[in-house]
Amino acid sequence: MNKKLKIEILYFATDIKDLFATYKDKMSYDIKDTNLKNNFCSFLEELLEDGSIRLSSYTDGMGIPLNGTSKEQVQKLKDIWPTLEDAQAIWPEDPWYYLEWLWWDITCTIDLVDLPNIDIYEKA
Repeated sequence: MNKKLKIEILYFATDIKDLFATYKDKMSYDIKDTNLKNNFCSFLEELLEDGSIRLSSYTDGMGIPLNGTSKEQVQKLKDIWPTLEDAQAIWPEDPWYYLEWLWWDITCTIDLVDLPNIDIYEKA
């Protein structure tokens, strides 16, 4: 992805939910698009490799930085990402709303360590 678009997506991201929502909107994805999850995860891998973000696990309430390659770190997010069936069981009224918004706020234990570093894209 080009640097200008990365900056646009990262500019207002304070957490992974913001990053997901902005990515989804900028890339014109619908929450029901089956490619969204994998493409967003590939984008996260790219950001990790660039050094613009760092991920942390908040499983125990305290952030513990994730280790491993960018692919291994993002796999941890994929491992906990709910399926549509999970969302239907938890939020039957609107499972897509759960997947798009509530899961990120309530259940997702992986988040950004700090604000994204967009300076690396502006300097290059």
